[in-house]
Amino acid sequence: MNTQEFYKIEQQLLLLEAKKISLFTSHAPTLGAYRENVLKKYLRKFIPGELNVSSGFVIDSASKVNQNNISSKQIDVLIYNSHKSTPILETDGFSIISKESLLGCIEVKSSLTFYKSYASENSDESKYPLRDTVGKRYRWSGTVMDALENICQTATVAQNKTYFSGILSYDAEFDVKVLYSAFSNESIQEQLGIKHLNDLPMYICVPGKYVIVFSHFSIFDQQKYHDEYESYFNYLGSHANFEQFPLQFFSQMLHSQLVHLCEGAIPVIGSIMDSGGNTTNTFSEHFKLNSSGL
Repeated sequence: MNTQEFYKIEQQLLLLEAKKISLFTSHAPTLGAYRENVLKKYLRKFIPGELNVSSGFVIDSASKVNQNNISSKQIDVLIYNSHKSTPILETDGFSIISKESLLGCIEVKSSLTFYKSYASENSDESKYPLRDTVGKRYRWSGTVMDALENICQTATVAQNKTYFSGILSYDAEFDVKVLYSAFSNESIQEQLGIKHLNDLPMYICVPGKYVIVFSHFSIFDQQKYHDEYESYFNYLGSHANFEQFPLQFFSQMLHSQLVHLCEGAIPVIGSIMDSGGNTTNTFSEHFKLNSSGL
C-alpha cells in the first residue's frame, strides 16, 4: 500500500471539501463552522469505531469550587468510550463526560493566529499580565492562545490522566519562530499558568505546512530530557515532495495513541523520527514550563 499517496489524496479531498462553502458565501462564521465540521468528519476516520466523538465538556465531579463542579471549556472534538463510562449528559453531537472517561480532546480552527495585544489607557491591567522590554503591558492573543487555553484548562480538570490532545487548523498566519520565542521566554507559560507538559497539546498540525510536537524528546537525538517540567518544541515542516506529512503524522498518531489508550497502555510519543520526520524541514529547541514556580 502506498501510504504517502493515500494521505496526499486525503489531504486534497479535505481541502477541496473545505473550499466548497466559499463558492456560496463569504460570511466568516458560516465559513468557520462549515470547515470545522469538515475537519471533525475527517478526524473520525482515524478514531477507533468503538469510541464516541462529539463536542462538549469534561468535568471533575469529585472536586468542587464555589459549589460548582470543576469543568473544562467547551472542546471541539471530545473523544471518549461510553461503553466503559456513561456520559453525564449526551445528546446529538454534544456530551458532558467525567474526567475518567476522557481519551482525547482536539481543538479545531479555520486559521491559527498569534499576536501581541497591548493594554490601552482604559484597559483592565489584570487582563494584560505581561510586560515588554520597556515595561508596557501586553498579552498574547489569537486563535492559538484560545486553543492553548482550552487544552490547558482540560488538563487542569483531568489532572494526571493520560489522553490524546491536539490542535488542527487549515491555515496559520504567524511566524512559528515567534511562537517558539514566546515559549522560550516563558511568557505563554506565565499568561496561561502552564507548568507541565500535560498542559500543552501533544501536536499542533497545519496540513500542507507543518506539525509541532511538544515532547520530552528531541527529534534529533531521541534523548529524553529528564526534568518533567521542561520540554522540546519540535517543528516538522512539509516540502514540495512530501506536503502531506503533517496531516499524515497527526492522523497516524491520533489513531495509534487512541488504540494504546483503549488497551490500557501508555502511548509512546518519543519515536518522532520513526514516523518520517527525517524527510521534512525540522528544528528542535528546548524550553522550560514552570515559569511561575511550583
